[in-house]
Amino acid sequence: TGTPQVINHFKLAIANNYFDAIEVEFVKEAENVEIVTHKNKFTVAAGKKADLQFFTRFAQSLLQEGKAEGKVFVKITHQNQTNTIERKVKLVGPF
Repeated sequence: TGTPQVINHFKLAIANNYFDAIEVEFVKEAENVEIVTHKNKFTVAAGKKADLQFFTRFAQSLLQEGKAEGKVFVKITHQNQTNTIERKVKLVGPF
């Protein structure tokens, strides 16, 4: 039936300190870790905060003693300027 998969839930807190909206997008998945979300592009209004909910899906074999470290890459665009940030996430599951 294939390799057993594990799904983890995460929340990424974003604060927009600009005077106009920003666009936030999950742009790149780490090797062997898939990002799953109901939509990939989010708008955060000026001066607002947002909690972006997403899931990771990965093969259970990636885990060592039930845990591993993954990466999430997020693109933030403000007034045609784009920055990509990397966030480490702790992956967990059965072992």
